[in-house]
Amino acid sequence: MLPEFELMIDDSLGFTISVYGWLLSEDHEIHTTNLRSVCNITVSELLRNINSLHICPGVELFELSRNIVHHLIPKSIDPLFIDNDGDVNSFPHKEYWRTHSCTVLFEHGEQCSSCYQYSHRSELIHKAKEKLNEPAHLFSPVSQTAPQRIKLTLQMQWLKCAELLGRGSHFLHLTHL
Repeated sequence: MLPEFELMIDDSLGFTISVYGWLLSEDHEIHTTNLRSVCNITVSELLRNINSLHICPGVELFELSRNIVHHLIPKSIDPLFIDNDGDVNSFPHKEYWRTHSCTVLFEHGEQCSSCYQYSHRSELIHKAKEKLNEPAHLFSPVSQTAPQRIKLTLQMQWLKCAELLGRGSHFLHLTHL
């Protein structure tokens, strides 16, 4: 099992921080504020600063992209753990998807700014793609409507017409009896 935080201090008193094996970037606020050296901050204060930060949960994966990186965190293996199928889980892990510039540790909010921007952008794209799978409003301008949505609208109208014709013929059949 990987440690949640790892603080490595080299022989020149420079430090490096990793979160579940993910190294913080050179331009992370903790590094720049303290010039990446324990000469500028005590180790206890540095640990206090690290513990006050939140770990970024990464982004929700809608589709694979070259802008995101997979981050797996192995969990400790319990030999008594058996999944629903009765098989022993051979590689228990926690999974994150992060942007390349994910800060991993951040102060406020639900995500770091890089992951938030990516999530917002990908959510808008995902919603736009979903909207293409919905029929357009009946009186939408054809010139400004995607062909797929026009096709779905026509199919929906054909179904409604067929349904009405079916009801109408049934009604006519009942009146002739």
